Amino acid sequence: MTCRRRKCPGARNRRAQRGCWTACGWTRAASRIGGRSRHEPVWNHVIRDPVRFWSLDGTDEVVLNALRDRRFTELSRVTASPTELRRRTKVELDHALVRLRAVHEAYWERDWRHEHRGGGRYPEHHLWEVTEGYLDLLDAAHHLAAEAGGGGATA
Repeated sequence: MTCRRRKCPGARNRRAQRGCWTACGWTRAASRIGGRSRHEPVWNHVIRDPVRFWSLDGTDEVVLNALRDRRFTELSRVTASPTELRRRTKVELDHALVRLRAVHEAYWERDWRHEHRGGGRYPEHHLWEVTEGYLDLLDAAHHLAAEAGGGGATA
């Protein structure tokens, strides 16, 4: 199967496709939502326990060698606590809602539509992507809150 943007062999069902789209399109979607700072964590509701192999100091050869040699147990992972993950998802959900409202408000403006058209992309793509990103984060916030035994997130 394929995700909405590119072929992803891991996407075998609709839910996997959705997560795949989020992971594959995260950089592009995040730039539409408001971007991600280099100071923010890499992990989020989709990317769990990543392995850092590059930083501003350069590549980590020890990690790259362990990956090459398939010594996965030696890899240290960047792990978020459930509380950190819920907090970060809430922050990203708030940013996504601001971006969704901005795109919704500008959608019918002639200049905005002109600026967001070209290269096979249309204003509808932008609206769809921010909506999909927001709904994905909203679902994740509700799921994480349910795991914690609390109520769902509010928007």
